[in-house]
Amino acid sequence: MKMTSSSGTANGQHAVEAILAVLVLVITLSAMRLSLFLLPEAPRPEMLTAREMRQDLYQLKAELQSHSAFLPLDELAKTEKIDNLIKALQNRYPSQIPSQVFGAEVLKLLNQLDDPGVGTEDHSQFGKVLPLELRAIDDGWLALDESKSPVDLDYPFITHIDGIPINRWQEAAQSFLPGNSKFSHSDQGLWLKRTELLR
Repeated sequence: MKMTSSSGTANGQHAVEAILAVLVLVITLSAMRLSLFLLPEAPRPEMLTAREMRQDLYQLKAELQSHSAFLPLDELAKTEKIDNLIKALQNRYPSQIPSQVFGAEVLKLLNQLDDPGVGTEDHSQFGKVLPLELRAIDDGWLALDESKSPVDLDYPFITHIDGIPINRWQEAAQSFLPGNSKFSHSDQGLWLKRTELLR
C-alpha cells in the first residue's frame, strides 16, 4: 500500500512538472511573438514597379468581388468603371508609380463603389500639401494661415491655384471622395491642399 501511494504521488508530481513545462513553453513562444513588434518596421518603398502595381490592383479587384457589399448593387457598371480605371492607371504608369500616388489612385478606384465608408483620415498624406488652410464660405474659398488669419487681407479669397480656376481643382478633389462626401466643403478642403496629387 505504501508503494501505491508513493507511486501515485510521483505520478502526480510528474504531471504537475509536465503542465509547468508546457506553460513555460507557451509563455516563451508568446514572448518571442510579441518581440517581433519591437523590430523596426520595414520602410515602405517609395516606388512600385508596374508588375507590383498590377498584382495589387488585381488582388484588390478580387477582394472587392468577394467581400464588397456595395459592388453587387450595380455590379456590371461598377466593374466596368473599375476596369477602365485600372487600364488607365496602367497606361499612365507603364514602368513604375510613386507609392503615395498609387494609394490615392486606389482611393479613387474604391470610390466607384459609392461606399460611404471609403475615405481617408485628416492626417493621411499623399505627397506635399499647401501650407495653408482652405475654408469654404458661400461660393468662395478663404485662404488662412496657421493662426487662422487670412493669408492676404486685401484678397482673402482665392480664385485660382497656379493659374488654374478653383472649380477645376474642386472637380479633381471630388474624384477622391466617396458618395455625398464629394459635396462636403470640409472634405474638399482637405484634398484641395494636395495640389501635387490633383495635377
